[in-house]
Amino acid sequence: QGIIGTKLFEELKNNTFEKTLDDVVFKVKETLRKFGINFIYYDYDSSLKVQGFVARSNDEVYLGVSNKGKYHDIFWFTLCHELGHLLYGILTFDYAIFDDEEKMADSFAEKILIDQEDYEAFIDKKNFTNNSILEFSEKLNVAPGIIVGRLQKDKYIGPETMNYLRKKA
Repeated sequence: QGIIGTKLFEELKNNTFEKTLDDVVFKVKETLRKFGINFIYYDYDSSLKVQGFVARSNDEVYLGVSNKGKYHDIFWFTLCHELGHLLYGILTFDYAIFDDEEKMADSFAEKILIDQEDYEAFIDKKNFTNNSILEFSEKLNVAPGIIVGRLQKDKYIGPETMNYLRKKA
């Protein structure tokens, strides 16, 4: 991911703690602009089924994330997924869900905010309490709702478990 990617994600992580999605969008837009990326937050269109995109036009880079999903962790996963496309140079716009490029971007999104080795050590303990998640959140400097969303996605906790730690849009 290189030095630009490292600096970018250090700055983005701080934005995961913003209280409202409006604040998150404002901060993300400011952060991405510093790195030459134009950010667009748009209304989800169910007929298009596009939650996010990356595009280049006239030497400008655009990254968009839709307002689909009611929780901040969904926004962050989509944002990181699209940044994965950008940082890995994956811009073929092949929307097949199970192709290699999408899997690569998904893997990048899963691992960029929650370090994989730290995550594996955390899940090995099988201690998914409010306090353990808050401590892990503090250690990684990422909002606890992102950790809860990942634990739910990976089926370590139920889909409704600890949703009070996830921020709603």
